[in-house]
Amino acid sequence: FQVVVPEFQRYLSRTWDPVANSSLAYDAVSQWRGVWGSEAEHYVLHDLVWPRLKAAAEEWNPYTAHVPLHTWLH
Repeated sequence: FQVVVPEFQRYLSRTWDPVANSSLAYDAVSQWRGVWGSEAEHYVLHDLVWPRLKAAAEEWNPYTAHVPLHTWLH
């Protein structure tokens, strides 16, 4: 947990744009699911992925957005 999760956090912060590439986080979590325990998975989903998705959804503007909300938030 203490080694893998910080690396995963850096990976997400450098490469993941929730709007442009929403599946990146899902794919990464799915690949790591068997490696880390439920505590690490819970932390990643609730403390790393969810806040960024929530912030992106709150900033999303239907009048100016080029990517429809339903295509990246499912």
